[in-house]
Amino acid sequence: MAARSVLKLFAFSTHAFSAPGEAEASVDALTDGLFAATRFGRAEPVRQSLAGSGRAEATALLRGAPGAASGTVLLAGSKPAMTFAVEWRRDQMSMWFAEFDAKLAAGPPQCASLSAALARLFARFPAQFAAVAPSADWDARHWLVEEFDDGGESLTKVGLDLNGQLPGVFWWTLFGREACDFFGRETLLSAPVAQADDLGAAGGVALRADTCPQHLVGGQLSNTESALREFLGRDYFFDIRQPQHRGIGIPGLTAPSPPPAPHPQS
Repeated sequence: MAARSVLKLFAFSTHAFSAPGEAEASVDALTDGLFAATRFGRAEPVRQSLAGSGRAEATALLRGAPGAASGTVLLAGSKPAMTFAVEWRRDQMSMWFAEFDAKLAAGPPQCASLSAALARLFARFPAQFAAVAPSADWDARHWLVEEFDDGGESLTKVGLDLNGQLPGVFWWTLFGREACDFFGRETLLSAPVAQADDLGAAGGVALRADTCPQHLVGGQLSNTESALREFLGRDYFFDIRQPQHRGIGIPGLTAPSPPPAPHPQS
């Protein structure tokens, strides 16, 4: 998908797919809806067909072997072009990653359909944080470029984690349960954005900053994204212009939970 304009999705989740029906439901959600995956695999390139027994095999990869502590599957499709990697690890945070054709956000009707599909997905399979943006926007906000005298350069990925602060605000940003508890659900739902969706107590709140993402390139925040950062507090979010800046952590999400109070001695 590198040759075409794509949207990227990153999500951080502790949702496990080992429980009965969870892996099946996830594969169904990514094959029977807007994303329409038709192939699966363990790694790139994704070539195995989901037809016939393929669907059950893909589900088994995500569920993991009986008693396993993790599972992962890659799902891909061509109409629209997409690749979606879902994984889980017992009692650990996992990252989901996706790329899909930017045609899914070609205009206001398409953007509304995409936002609705994302909201349904994360209402059913909660994440602590998730975001969608054009690939050029992602790269500019999270790749530090160091240029050398000989014309070469090095790239370093920064800020795309939950270590100390949130990765940022983007065209579509999901604030999960912990972030909702911290910022306040009503505060997030009243944010100055194009659309705010309540995904329920477990799902959190999804904010679509701008109607469409086409102009969000080069790492420059849109006016709405800037307003959202100011509204919630800029120090909670990574900013590549200040990569060494220590932001403010969110308890239980970007800041370690405080240790339990010691029991009084008897």
